[in-house]
Amino acid sequence: MIGEAEAVRRMVQVCAGFQPALAAYEKSEGRLDEGFNVMGELASWVVAQSRSGAIQRFDELFDELEALLADADEDAWQVLVIGFIEDLHNMTVRLQDPSSRSDPDVFLSYLGTRTRAEWFRLVNTYLQWGEQWPGRVVDKLGSVPGGSGTTRTR
Repeated sequence: MIGEAEAVRRMVQVCAGFQPALAAYEKSEGRLDEGFNVMGELASWVVAQSRSGAIQRFDELFDELEALLADADEDAWQVLVIGFIEDLHNMTVRLQDPSSRSDPDVFLSYLGTRTRAEWFRLVNTYLQWGEQWPGRVVDKLGSVPGGSGTTRTR
């Protein structure tokens, strides 16, 4: 089983373009042992890259995310799903003024089976809360994933 620290290390390591942003985070007294904060920084960087069209390294990042989810312990799963995937949602749509939102569907082509299931599980949760979701709410197979919250399923 992969633990939280290992999951965060591997996500950061696979994403070479993120290194300057990570160095700036550390310089501003950010701590690498705070997994949720590091994943939030990574999510912020990914969203900024997607908005500028610089998405050339996303395949490797999301492949690593998929591999990590396959063998993550509960803490690693939490930091990957809530600390990274949910932050992607928040930073593209949920916490943004409607005029500054970006298309969350830009990430869909990078998502593997597990990552995709968690992505749509979160989207379904927002819809259950009565929130609007401007992106796709049905997966490519045509079914709306069920579940509530971020209950872990493998």
